[in-house]
Amino acid sequence: MNNQHPDYQIALKVLEDMAIAYKAKDMDLMMSLFSTDPDTVLIGSGVDEKRTGPQEIMEQFRRDWEQSEDNEFNPSNTLIYFSGDIAWIYTDLELKSKIMESAHTFDLRFTLVLEKEGDRYLIRHTHISFPCAWQLEGESYPL
Repeated sequence: MNNQHPDYQIALKVLEDMAIAYKAKDMDLMMSLFSTDPDTVLIGSGVDEKRTGPQEIMEQFRRDWEQSEDNEFNPSNTLIYFSGDIAWIYTDLELKSKIMESAHTFDLRFTLVLEKEGDRYLIRHTHISFPCAWQLEGESYPL
């Protein structure tokens, strides 16, 4: 982690604004955090959650928000690294959501790759995943 990097707070703000946008279901704010490049990628935990380009990414958030309410997006143990105009973020993510009238908490792993465009960093790639529950600690494969 390089919290001494001059752009550390700018990159961290992307993650913080993403948490705000997710909770508020604010599509304008959410999409303002993503690059408009057609090769921008979002990978979720579902088998069909491979989204490329702003339109598909927007459709994923729309689907998420249609299927949930009272979302809380709580990053922790955040690490941010830099190389040239690229920043990448890893964070543990606690996602709390109400789904079909039932409260759920998901402990996730979340990575973002950001590219500096002007004085801003924009998301070019995200990947969210669940740790494999049936993979034993100390084992490399979920057998």
